[in-house]
Formats: sequence, C-alpha cells, structure tokens
Amino acid sequence: MVSLALLAYMMVDFGRFLLYWAGSAHAFRHNRPAEPGDPDVFQWHLVVPCRDEDAVITATLDGLRASTPRAHLWVVDDDSDDRTRELVLEAAARDPRIHLVQRRRTGSVGLGGNGQFVRLTALDELGRGTGAPWPERALLEDYESGLELRLAGYRLTHVHETRVSQEGLVSVRRFLTQRTRWAQGNMQRLRYNPRVLRSPHYTLAGKAEVLYTFLQPVVCVLLVLLTPVSLGISLATRICYPQDAAVFEQRFGLLMLIAFVIAALPLVRWGAVYRTSVRPERSRRTGLLWGLLLWLYTYHLFVVAVRAAVRLLLGRNGWAKTRRNAELTAVGAPTALEA
Repeated sequence: MVSLALLAYMMVDFGRFLLYWAGSAHAFRHNRPAEPGDPDVFQWHLVVPCRDEDAVITATLDGLRASTPRAHLWVVDDDSDDRTRELVLEAAARDPRIHLVQRRRTGSVGLGGNGQFVRLTALDELGRGTGAPWPERALLEDYESGLELRLAGYRLTHVHETRVSQEGLVSVRRFLTQRTRWAQGNMQRLRYNPRVLRSPHYTLAGKAEVLYTFLQPVVCVLLVLLTPVSLGISLATRICYPQDAAVFEQRFGLLMLIAFVIAALPLVRWGAVYRTSVRPERSRRTGLLWGLLLWLYTYHLFVVAVRAAVRLLLGRNGWAKTRRNAELTAVGAPTALEA
C-alpha cells in the first residue's frame, strides 16, 4: 500500500510539473518577437551595479564597450572595499562615456537579480514603515521584492526580446552553494502562500505558478524522505512475502517503468524545442543530447533541497556573495566566501 501511495504521489506531482511545462512550452513557442528597430535613433545608457568586483569590472567594461561602442556606461559602485572604484576611474579617464556613481553602503545597489529594473518610487512605497522593501534576512530579495510589488498592485512585465549575459559557475561547490541558497529562499517564501492565494492581483495561473515554485524544494525533500522508506518496505516485502512481491512486480512493474520514462520526456523534448526555435543550425541529435543533459541536470534539485532544509532547521540563513571565477582567493569577508 505504501508503494502504491508513493507511486500515486509521484504521478500527481509529475502531472503538476507536466501542466507547468506545457504552459511554458506554449508561451515559448508562440512568442512573437517584436519588429526590429533602429538602435542608432536612441542614446544608450547601460547601468552596471557592482560591489567588490575588481576581478571582473575591467573586463566587463571592455566587453560592453566592444558590443556597444557609443553607449554611456554608468557604474554604480556600492561602496566597494577593493579596487573597483580605482579601476573604474582609470577606465573613465580613457573613455569619457564611462561614468562612476559612488554610493554609500546600503546592502543593495537597487537592481535586484539579473536584468531586473524597478521604479525607485515603488521600492520606497514598499519600504514605508520597515525601511526596506524586503525582509532583512531574505535570501532571494529580488524575488521577494517582485512578490511584494505584485501584491501591492504593481504591474510586472517580462520583455522577451532582452537577454542577460552572466558568468557561468565552473566550480561544483559554488554551483551547489548558489542553488542551495535559491532552494532555501523558496522555502522562506512559503509564508507568502496565504497572501498570494487571497490576492486579487494574481490570476489563477499566476497563483499556480507561484505555488509550484515555492513547493518545488519541499516536494524534493519529501521524495528524498519517502524513497528510502518505500525501498525498505519493498525489500522487507520481498524477503517476508516473496509471492506477494512477485505479484506486485507483475502488476505494477511495467507501469512504474513507464512512469519513469514519461517523467523524462518533457525535459528531453525541451532540448528539441530549444534547438528548433533558437539553434536550428544544430543537429537533431544535439537537441536530443541537450534534453537528456537537462533531465540529468534536474537531479541536483534533490541535493540542494535537502541541504536547504537542513540549513533552515539549523537557523542558518546567512550567505556570502558567490566568488567570481577570476578571484582565486577571498577579497574580504563577507564578500566572495564559499558558504
């Protein structure tokens, strides 16, 4: 009975994921790009928020200058402790379109997340009474600020034609550290569930998406806990009741195998969709390989979810900024330390 209950639970959870994937795939495939415009009719200003980034700030400015020769580059330095300010000033001396904006330490330079822009007046409104638009110990302050903005009635828009380039993590340890922080941040946001469900500013689909995101690490932890229990019961049944175990395998063994295969199909299919829509010059075999790698990649969610749950139970909510690849050693506590 426990094995059947676990199988039913996995199927329900898979169905929930399948609905979410189907909606995402539909939006991805039916998105119509806007008509291309003439960039020369605009004066471009690019904002680079940073703090303690002397290892990468020069390369960042050089890359932006190479891709946007006539743009003004505004570096918003959040009172760095390293040589970020000096390096930006050196670059500005060579290039009059590079500007430095120096801020006193606030803990945030105002641009939460990658490629996210928020009106200052909206953040000020959220911070009335508390002095901050998100809780002090929030691990995902960018997401929480978005939740607070939506709950307050502000309109949030995703611009499909934009993209963000960022440095990839080449260290498994730093990768797991970053993903653990995200999982723990999702667990912290479970307290938003009642407000989201009652909010008139969220559609039914929006509420389902938010709840799916919040509950994903929780479901991973439950599956990790239930799997050894189910395996133990199955092993005990095989030893104590071999005939019953054989009957169960005959009845449901193929069904469980099919469920396992079906669980991988949406992710494998996504590789083919991505190849067709974004990289049509690549072969179908490459698209299939991307999908298989994506399927294997998702299993790290179980690892980081358990780590996040343990940290949450121990009351460990502090994190340092993820170290850049160019930083061989820590620049200065608490910046660039591994958690």
